[in-house]
Formats: sequence, C-alpha cells, structure tokens
Amino acid sequence: MRKWAVGLSLLGALSAPSMFMALPVQAASESSNPPARSQAIASAELMMQLEQLKVETQSLRDMVERQQRVIQRLEDNQRNRYVDTDQRLQTLRQKVDRFEELLPSLKAGAEGGATSAEARADIDASEPADTQSVPAPTESDSASSTTHNSGSAQADYTAAYALVQKKQFDAAIEAFQTFIREHPDTRLLGNAYYWIGEIYMAQNRSSEAQKMFEAVISEHPDSYKVPDSMYKLALIQARFGNQSKAEANMQSIVDQYAQSNAAKLAKAWLESKSSASSKSE
Repeated sequence: MRKWAVGLSLLGALSAPSMFMALPVQAASESSNPPARSQAIASAELMMQLEQLKVETQSLRDMVERQQRVIQRLEDNQRNRYVDTDQRLQTLRQKVDRFEELLPSLKAGAEGGATSAEARADIDASEPADTQSVPAPTESDSASSTTHNSGSAQADYTAAYALVQKKQFDAAIEAFQTFIREHPDTRLLGNAYYWIGEIYMAQNRSSEAQKMFEAVISEHPDSYKVPDSMYKLALIQARFGNQSKAEANMQSIVDQYAQSNAAKLAKAWLESKSSASSKSE
C-alpha cells in the first residue's frame, strides 16, 4: 500500500506542470485577436464622426440658403433702383420734350410781348403731379424735323411699364413685345428692349436677356438705356465665364458714359475684381 501511495504522488507531480503550461497558451491565443472593447471604441468614434459630418453638412446648407436669400434681395433692390431711375429720367425727358415744343412759342412770345412766366407755367403743367407714378413719355421732336408719335404709343408704353412696377413680369414681356410690334418708330423702343432684357435676367434667362441688351446697343444707339444695357451685358458675359470681355465692356462704360449710373456700377465692379485678384495673389 505504501508503494501505491508513493506512485500516485509521483504521478500527480508529473501531471501538474502540464496543466500550468496550458494557461500561457490560452492567454497567447486571446491576445492574437482585437479586444472587443477596442472594437466598440472604434465604432463609437466612427459614429461620432458621421454625426459631426451631418451637422457640418446641414450648417453648409443653411449658409448656402442664407446667401441665396441675400443675393435675391440684392437683385430685387437693384431692380427697384433701376425702376426708380427710369421714372426720373422719363420725367426729365418729358419736360425737355415739352420745352422743345414750346421753344418756338417762347421765341414768338419774346417778340410779341408774351411773358416767360406764362411759358414756364405751361411747362410745369406738363409734369406729372405724383413723381412716384409712372410718367407717360412724350414722343415729340422738333416740328421742323419729325412728326409727333400717336397717343396710343405713350399709353401702351406706360401700361407695359406699370406691369414691371407691379412685378407682373410675364404680362410685362408680352406688353412690351406688343409695343415694339405696333410702334416701330417710337424713340422708346430702346427702353422696351431693355426692360424685356431686365425681366429675362431676373428670371435667369440669360441668353434671351443678352439678345435684348445687344438690340438696345446695336439698333438704338441714341437710347439713354445704352449704358445700362452695356452694364447688364457685361454681367451676363461674366456669368458665362467670359471675364476678359466683361472687364473690357465695363471699362468702356466708365470711359464713354462717365456721368451715368451704369458707369458708377461698372467702376465698383472693376474695383471689386481688382481687389479679389490682389488677395488671391
């Protein structure tokens, strides 16, 4: 019995090391794979990055929408300024035309004893009482060279122009096109082409707007809408990527029509381009 006990003790001593040697093998096996905790951390970081990208994307979209609203307001303001300027110029032209009509009477009155005050009252009576309303342009030239345009031309232009003020743009386009067809000899043809182009530009119909502004410049060179048309045409050229031609036309406006409102806008445009070019360098 004692021998059997000794044998069992030896057998237990020999088998114990093999059990302890299995532990390092198991630990080594576990260390060869990525820990589950590390995988969870990596997944969480990835989700955080995706959420951050979503937030940044939304922020950029909001910024773009704000910029679009600002641009739209600027375009509306610029269009309103042009409408106001056109009103003032039409009023001035009406006064000048009326004065030309009365000039022979003034000369005759000076010889026959008529007072200049009476003639002046006649001129003032021809002006619209409300300067904010659309003036009905007079189409008279001197009696020695041309004849008067019909009253319907004045009425048609006034009606079409009123639609622009009301922002009824499609109706205004149709009215101005009818005006051009029915009154081919009026001095306001340049104005009609200009306002059609202005509406097309507001509707992002740049190619059609370009044709209208080119018609003002080439077919109606005496129209006071020529510098405005040149400015709008240059903006379209810049929009189409033809920067060199746009800059040349802007400079032409500054050189040829230095006192016009279009020249001031062209000069500001050129200065902004020059400033942007300096910063990029």
